[in-house]
Amino acid sequence: MIIIRYADDVVLGFESKSDANRYRAELDKRLAKFALNLHPKKTKLIRFGRWAMRDSKRFYGVKPATYFSVPGNYKSLAYFFIRVERLWLRSLRRRSQRNIMRWARFHRIKMIIFAPIKVLHPYPKARFDTKTQGRSPVC
Repeated sequence: MIIIRYADDVVLGFESKSDANRYRAELDKRLAKFALNLHPKKTKLIRFGRWAMRDSKRFYGVKPATYFSVPGNYKSLAYFFIRVERLWLRSLRRRSQRNIMRWARFHRIKMIIFAPIKVLHPYPKARFDTKTQGRSPVC
């Protein structure tokens, strides 16, 4: 099980769907004791892990629904990716006795494996912009 916490949100990762469903049922029971529940639109099961891409394409014909970039976090995320790619290249070069892995070749491989860094969620002003319909006054 993997647990990642962001302020008041949490991401839980399980090995199998049955484990996730069992945990969800237990969590629902536990929250019900305190008259609480999970928001249905904010709570979902998504595929992740080693086989997520393959299984999602095979069963649903699309990439898995994963999110990793929020507004204001671009610089930190870019720095993280730069550090990861440098460490990965260094480790590949250390495995070879002739130091064959060149930056250009590594860059081509990297572009296939890693998704480009981009902001996926709207900025708060756009996210919380109120739209009214009917007779409601519009400011």
